[in-house]
Amino acid sequence: MIFVTNDVLNQHLPAEWQLIDEYTIVAPPLGREKYLNLVQKLIPFDQKGQFEYHQLMAQK
Repeated sequence: MIFVTNDVLNQHLPAEWQLIDEYTIVAPPLGREKYLNLVQKLIPFDQKGQFEYHQLMAQK
C-alpha cells in the first residue's frame, strides 16, 4: 500500500481516468498491467512514513 497526496495523484492520472474537480476522479478499473504501471510511477511520492509518524504521535 502506498500513500500519496491528491495533488500527486491528480498529476499522474491514467488516460482512462477523468479528473472532475480537485478531489473527485471518475476512475474505471484498470487492467493489471496499467495498475502496476501507475503504482510504479507513484512509489517515489509515497508518504506512508509520514502517515505512520502522525499515527504514532496521535497515540501519545
